[in-house]
Amino acid sequence: MDPDQKFIFSIIEKFGKGTRYLDAGCGDGLLLRHLPAGSVGLDINPRALEKARKNAPRAAVVEGDVEGIPFPNDSFSTLIASYILELLPEPEKAVKEFFRVLERDGILIGSVANPNPLWQFRAFGRKISEKEPFRREFKKQEVIDLLSPYFEIIRISPGLSYMVWVFVCRNKK
Repeated sequence: MDPDQKFIFSIIEKFGKGTRYLDAGCGDGLLLRHLPAGSVGLDINPRALEKARKNAPRAAVVEGDVEGIPFPNDSFSTLIASYILELLPEPEKAVKEFFRVLERDGILIGSVANPNPLWQFRAFGRKISEKEPFRREFKKQEVIDLLSPYFEIIRISPGLSYMVWVFVCRNKK
């Protein structure tokens, strides 16, 4: 597990609740594989989901959009949204969906990019493409404004050398 995943997972271990976990925007399943057996990974990219199925064989992997999550209301006790909101044109839609699929007092754990000049570089020195749509960075108040209509914010703190905001919230239902 890389240091970033380790940090996020330590937050999940501390604040996650129940046994019904959703990793929204699970990508290749590298975090999903560390969640409880029976967790669900959701991603819109079928190629990533092929990898997720291999990396997280104890999890259910579902193709779908975080702006229209294909599960009924109150389906999950904990929802993980790590590095997904900054990739969406309207992250508010996803936050509303997170609220909908989380049970009463359910926990939302996530992270978003914080404005930091180091984001101009990716792993192995590749620069972020100028064409990458909707990639944005959030100031702390923007994170609060995005989440607070639906969630009680338990914790919001910088992580990964101030490159991200990590948040833990409780559903306000």
